[in-house]
Amino acid sequence: MPPPDVDAVHAVLGPLAPDPLRYEVSVLVRATVPHVRQFMPETLVSVQPLPEHGGQTGWLRVFVRAERLEWVAARLAALDRPFVVEAPEALQQVVADLGRRLVDRVQVRSAG
Repeated sequence: MPPPDVDAVHAVLGPLAPDPLRYEVSVLVRATVPHVRQFMPETLVSVQPLPEHGGQTGWLRVFVRAERLEWVAARLAALDRPFVVEAPEALQQVVADLGRRLVDRVQVRSAG
């Protein structure tokens, strides 16, 4: 048994251990709570309905704790719903980069 002042997990994993709270993300999504829950696990995401956004109803504020912004961008793409990144600002660039990579890599088959 390690001494009480030693964190056994940290001693084993050290700097390799991911920080699950590295990014705290806030995004507005026009979707239903069940739809968001299909693509984002409840253990990492909290969802808060909004009365309206931009004069429209049906918006949610989604808070995500994530190790990687690329994961969040992929989940937002999977939602296939309108969204607005509130924080962090860096997520906007990650989403834009993902969109460009998808467009660059798509292979369109010709009919015939």
